[in-house]
Amino acid sequence: MARTGEFQMALDEGMLAYFREMADEMVTRFGIPRAEAVARINRAYTGQEFGPYPDLMCHELPEY
Repeated sequence: MARTGEFQMALDEGMLAYFREMADEMVTRFGIPRAEAVARINRAYTGQEFGPYPDLMCHELPEY
Protein backbone atom coordinates (compact mmCIF):
# COMPACT_ATOMS: atom_id res chain seq x y z
CA MET A 1 0.00 0.00 0.00
CA ALA A 2 1.29 3.41 -0.86
CA ARG A 3 0.27 6.99 -0.46
CA THR A 4 -0.38 8.91 -3.64
CA GLY A 5 -0.02 12.61 -4.31
CA GLU A 6 -3.76 12.63 -4.85
CA PHE A 7 -5.16 10.91 -1.77
CA GLN A 8 -3.73 11.09 1.73
CA MET A 9 -4.56 7.51 2.66
CA ALA A 10 -2.37 4.47 2.02
CA LEU A 11 -4.15 2.59 -0.79
CA ASP A 12 -3.38 -0.36 -3.00
CA GLU A 13 -4.07 -0.08 -6.74
CA GLY A 14 -7.63 -1.41 -6.42
CA MET A 15 -8.58 0.96 -3.62
CA LEU A 16 -6.93 3.85 -5.47
CA ALA A 17 -9.16 3.09 -8.47
CA TYR A 18 -12.20 2.93 -6.14
CA PHE A 19 -11.44 6.37 -4.65
CA ARG A 20 -10.78 7.82 -8.11
CA GLU A 21 -14.20 6.55 -9.23
CA MET A 22 -15.70 8.18 -6.16
CA ALA A 23 -14.09 11.52 -7.12
CA ASP A 24 -15.29 11.12 -10.73
CA GLU A 25 -18.86 10.60 -9.49
CA MET A 26 -18.68 13.76 -7.38
CA VAL A 27 -17.44 15.78 -10.35
CA THR A 28 -20.17 14.42 -12.62
CA ARG A 29 -23.09 14.55 -10.18
CA PHE A 30 -22.32 17.78 -8.35
CA GLY A 31 -20.33 19.70 -10.96
CA ILE A 32 -17.47 20.44 -8.56
CA PRO A 33 -13.83 20.59 -9.66
CA ARG A 34 -11.85 17.36 -9.29
CA ALA A 35 -9.50 19.03 -6.79
CA GLU A 36 -12.47 19.82 -4.55
CA ALA A 37 -13.79 16.26 -4.84
CA VAL A 38 -10.38 14.87 -3.84
CA ALA A 39 -10.14 17.36 -0.96
CA ARG A 40 -13.57 16.31 0.33
CA ILE A 41 -12.64 12.63 0.13
CA ASN A 42 -9.37 13.31 1.95
CA ARG A 43 -11.20 15.25 4.67
CA ALA A 44 -13.67 12.39 5.15
CA TYR A 45 -11.22 9.47 5.07
CA THR A 46 -7.77 10.69 6.16
CA GLY A 47 -6.60 8.80 9.23
CA GLN A 48 -8.55 5.67 8.34
CA GLU A 49 -6.85 2.47 7.27
CA PHE A 50 -8.03 0.42 4.32
CA GLY A 51 -7.30 -3.17 3.47
CA PRO A 52 -6.47 -4.32 -0.01
CA TYR A 53 -9.23 -4.09 -2.60
CA PRO A 54 -11.97 -4.99 -2.00
CA ASP A 55 -11.95 -3.42 1.45
CA LEU A 56 -15.12 -3.70 3.52
CA MET A 57 -16.23 -0.24 2.37
CA CYS A 58 -16.38 -1.57 -1.20
CA HIS A 59 -19.69 -3.30 -0.44
CA GLU A 60 -21.09 0.06 -1.59
CA LEU A 61 -20.50 1.31 -5.10
CA PRO A 62 -18.34 4.46 -5.44
CA GLU A 63 -21.40 6.50 -6.38
CA TYR A 64 -22.98 5.80 -3.00
